[in-house]
Amino acid sequence: MQFLFSVPGCPSLPSQSPRASILKEALRSRHHEPFERSLGRAVRELGGNYSEYLAIIAQVREYGRTHKLDLRDAARALADQL
Repeated sequence: MQFLFSVPGCPSLPSQSPRASILKEALRSRHHEPFERSLGRAVRELGGNYSEYLAIIAQVREYGRTHKLDLRDAARALADQL
């Protein structure tokens, strides 16, 4: 399992932002489940915690509300920007 959160003193850093990686993993998940569940699973699998989940879902919801997108489309757009 690859952890996407940097550790002080660790020379290897992820090539993309941790949030982008988490969003892309959540979007790869099964489409029949709610995006929030996919995101929660992705955060846990990639070493995140509940506060990280809350920050990401808040960002996705705000982006979706601002741009009139559903959660999956908002997450896809944000992942491409990060």
